[in-house]
Parts: sequence; structure tokens; C-alpha cells
Amino acid sequence: MSTGEGPGRARRGAALGRLRLVGCRAQPAVGRRDGEAVDDRGSDAVARGVADGLRDNGRRVPDDIALVGVDNWLPTAEGCRPALTSVDLNLQQVGRTAAELLLQAIQQGTTQPGAHTVPCRLVVRASSAPAGG
Repeated sequence: MSTGEGPGRARRGAALGRLRLVGCRAQPAVGRRDGEAVDDRGSDAVARGVADGLRDNGRRVPDDIALVGVDNWLPTAEGCRPALTSVDLNLQQVGRTAAELLLQAIQQGTTQPGAHTVPCRLVVRASSAPAGG
């Protein structure tokens, strides 16, 4: 059942419906040096594509445009030219926290209502360096 529906899936969804894990809310951003911002919703892979497109059109990152991605996937972030500044969503901790909450829900038969946050961090690389530096 490719739609994610069906008796087994519905039961699981109902049992865990109140279990929510929220990471850092972030999205890739492109910022022009004159202060006008352009928004692009995607991952480091999308931001890398933006960097390639900008370069192909004669724009210089970060001199003309500062670029920041989201997810800090190292092959993409470090492979980008220039290296991509990225928000690290701390996905290992997100997974660990989700697993702990799931095991607790299974063992105790209850869930903790509300959002559970996991800190994220900005990993600064060359794509968002100050203009001229």
C-alpha cells in the first residue's frame, strides 16, 4: 500500500499520533549582499544546485550572494564550491530521542504529549563569508 494507508499503518499511526519530535526549524537561504533575501526551501543538495546555477550565471558566492544550506550532509556541503555553510540538524540525536520516546511509549503504553526539541547548530563555511573576505 504505497499511500501509507491500511489497517496496520492506521493502528501504528493512531498509537503514536501524539508522539512528535521537532528538530531545528531551518531552511536554506540565499542572501544578497545588498540586504535583499531570497528564500529556497530544500536541503544542502538544493543549495549546492543553487551555487552551481549562480556560478554558471556569473554570480560569485559569497562575494555577490551568501548561501546557507540545511542538513550539513558532509559530501554535499564540503563538495560545494565554495564549501557550503549549513545548519546541522543533529539528526543522530533526533533519531536517538525518537527511539527512546518510542521505546518508552511501547513499555509504558503512554506517550509524552508535546514537542521534543533537539538543538541544532550553524556550521560556517566559505559560502557565507563576509564580502571581500
